Amino acid sequence: MLNIQWGEPRPLRQTADTMPFPLDALPPVLRNMAKAISVTTSTDVGMEGTAMLSAVGYCFSGMYRLAGKTDHTEPPVLYLLIIAQPSERKSPVMHFIKEPFDSFENQYNNEHRGKIYKAQL
Repeated sequence: MLNIQWGEPRPLRQTADTMPFPLDALPPVLRNMAKAISVTTSTDVGMEGTAMLSAVGYCFSGMYRLAGKTDHTEPPVLYLLIIAQPSERKSPVMHFIKEPFDSFENQYNNEHRGKIYKAQL
């Protein structure tokens, strides 16, 4: 039987020098929302900004297609990942980011309940 001995893991980077999230690149409404959620949850604004880019980008996935080649298109979706230790307030941040979408979905479904019901028959 093969016995493998693993060495001590080494960090990918020797320093934690990272660029701050480019908050000024966001439109004012998203920038203000990111700042407000950051203050409310006591988290780095990069967590909010990253989640917002992914959420807002998804809104355009059914409207636009990117053509890298003439015979292939893809939706402009950003697949982003927030990595943080347990209990670093990822869930509250995601709750705030998702709330406008959930609210819109509930309102839309309530207003179109009859049409939705008829379509299911």
